[in-house]
Amino acid sequence: MVNKGTSVFALTMMISFGLIIIPISILSIHFTLSGYDDIDKQLTYPYYSNNSSEIQALDLDIEVGDIEVRYIDPSVDYLVKVEVNIEISGTNIAGKSYKDFFDITPELENRNSTVNFTIEIISDDWFDPSLRKNVNTVVNIRKDVVLDIFLKLDDGDFEITVPYGVSIGNVRTDLSKGNILYDFQCCSIRGNITGITNEGELELKSYNVEYIQNNNWILNNTGGDMNVFISQEKEMSANITVTAWVIDGKFSIDYKDKSAIIGAWIYFPLLSGAPNLPQEGFDTDYDDEKTWFISFDFPTINNYNMTFYITNPCSTCRSIYLHSD
Repeated sequence: MVNKGTSVFALTMMISFGLIIIPISILSIHFTLSGYDDIDKQLTYPYYSNNSSEIQALDLDIEVGDIEVRYIDPSVDYLVKVEVNIEISGTNIAGKSYKDFFDITPELENRNSTVNFTIEIISDDWFDPSLRKNVNTVVNIRKDVVLDIFLKLDDGDFEITVPYGVSIGNVRTDLSKGNILYDFQCCSIRGNITGITNEGELELKSYNVEYIQNNNWILNNTGGDMNVFISQEKEMSANITVTAWVIDGKFSIDYKDKSAIIGAWIYFPLLSGAPNLPQEGFDTDYDDEKTWFISFDFPTINNYNMTFYITNPCSTCRSIYLHSD
């Protein structure tokens, strides 16, 4: 009986051991043969100078990934630092590195004081849907450095937040597909603002911004939504001209000013019939083809002159709230 029981126990243990080890071995062989692996790479490109005026522009040409611009306290020793995080995992990438997928060029052109930073896809394997992939680029700019920022991005989102006391030059982003967020908070803008995207959301926030000169905003979104938030309580020191197109997307504008020396003229050439929304401090006029709103104090010392071309005929797809003291 003892020998029989011992044999049964041994047989049971062998079967249990086999049920555990065999699947693990099969999975291990599968991953080995399939070349499953992962790439996790962090790259840093700092740019230094003894004179902050030596870098005057940042030109980004990036094919894929999300991009964020941050402003850093002046205690850092660099003027600009670009950080790229690349994550790739899946089959058939064993033994490969990020250089098999991307060509990254971080050039500083002393001739025109411009940082030219490019990320180019060089392998069709990147488009393999079985791969798990993620690319994030963070641009850190010292707060006391004034730069023009130009970006061309094929697929990804762009975000810039300009905080209190920071000055920026021109900002232009051209996205083939993705979202744009401009967030200007009590800062100073010395140039023009341009945002162009498709199949994404374009959002611009402006709170108590000061302008060094008259400024143009060009905003264009094809196949996506646009949201514009403006709140101005202090003197602007310039006039702002806004021209925007929203094609087949939702639109909203929330405008507030609390100054007698700031006025607004807001024109909708393609919007027939005024929306049934409360407008405080504005006259409204419209006909069967267009609508415009004019603040009671327009024109005054500084003004917003805004034209929005909205092609979506859906009356519930637009929100307009205006308040002027």
